[in-house]
Amino acid sequence: MKTRVGLSQTALNAVASLGGLGQYLSGPLWGRLSDAKANKLVAVTGGSLLAAGYTTMAAVLVAVSLAGGGVNGGTVAGAINGAVNDSSANGNAAFALLALGYLCVGGGSSAVFNSALSVAVKNTRPELQGRAISISVASHGLAAFIFSRILAFFFKDRLVAFLLFMAFVCGCGPILASRFLVHVSWAQLDELDEESNEPVATESSILIPHHASTFVSSEVVAVEEPPSSGSAISFFAQRDVIVLFSAFVFLTGTGLMYINNVGAVVIALSPPKSLPADILSAQGFQVSLLSLCNCAGRLITGFVSDALVSRWNVSRLAGLITGGSLIAFALAVSLLSLNSISRLFYVTILLGLGYGSIFSAAPTIVSSWFGSKHFGTHWGLFQIAPALGGQICNIAFGIFLDVAKSSSPGGSGSVECIGFSCFSGAFSFALVGCALSLTALMFLNHMRGGFFG
Repeated sequence: MKTRVGLSQTALNAVASLGGLGQYLSGPLWGRLSDAKANKLVAVTGGSLLAAGYTTMAAVLVAVSLAGGGVNGGTVAGAINGAVNDSSANGNAAFALLALGYLCVGGGSSAVFNSALSVAVKNTRPELQGRAISISVASHGLAAFIFSRILAFFFKDRLVAFLLFMAFVCGCGPILASRFLVHVSWAQLDELDEESNEPVATESSILIPHHASTFVSSEVVAVEEPPSSGSAISFFAQRDVIVLFSAFVFLTGTGLMYINNVGAVVIALSPPKSLPADILSAQGFQVSLLSLCNCAGRLITGFVSDALVSRWNVSRLAGLITGGSLIAFALAVSLLSLNSISRLFYVTILLGLGYGSIFSAAPTIVSSWFGSKHFGTHWGLFQIAPALGGQICNIAFGIFLDVAKSSSPGGSGSVECIGFSCFSGAFSFALVGCALSLTALMFLNHMRGGFFG
């Protein structure tokens, strides 16, 4: 959209941030509805919002491309000539509708994700919630890889057709799958297990195996449900919540900054005479690699966390600290040695694993520390942190990049910013935030008795 619609990096990040705001600020609403066992309604609403958001973006691109000279065979490439950068009413309307589309997609994604995650948590015993959550969040993290591959193979240079495909799949999928979002209490499962020697064929039987020792130590004991409150005020009045939330702001914000701007980083590091096709290929590779590592980090953290808790009673906080450390290390590596696109590979792997790890560890911590009864509400409130962090870091990246571009030889009139200086300021800013977050988490870990407390 930056190249086809004519957005500056700051404007592009403002639009992307609206998607993040829609995704994370709507979390408390979807979470509270999920706690009220309205998961099916939430999933259907989410699917509808996703369909509306992608359809709106497709309609805007068609309208702008027609105004700029028409669409050749459904291809938008080259047809949009910076109408959004135009100060005209049409340009402003196009920008507003694109932002609205992103907002709907963010809100719909949050609704579907929260409804599924809430059911997974409440249908799973506490000692096994790490893997249950990791499977749910890993599938969410893998979506970027799946859809980017579909785009590359089937919809190359046909952005409108791809957006309409997304509207259909992401709209119908959650609506059809919502019928499987069923709450099953542990007592019901125990009764069914006693009646049959075979595993119970329910949605939750995958998450709650008949013999937990299949996955973890046989010495696992039932975890007592901690007291919890559905009140936002009483929830945020707790010391642990304040520290966790504050750290989560910058850790998630850094990950979202990289995800939203990895394309700009690829352009900045590409050789001056790189062909557009080569740049697009490199961008697609980084997005796919980031998604795969994000998924892997979520799965590894969930399964390893359960094993460590059952065998050595290791704090769930270890997964969050490990993920944050990987993100900080990725930023440090990039600042010290990232001078060519060939080295971006290592940064993407580290940051993808770290980002996946924190998004697997955080909901598990929220459930185990504050109870699963109001998990939807609590996790929904926690999702305000990525909204804040993403907004701060994305806008910071755009500002640093636009400043670097204006001071480059081509000046502010250049199309793209080239060179390490384009993102070094934003990465330094994010590294300081991550260091402060990790310091706060280590302090919290100490206050709660350490890793083996």
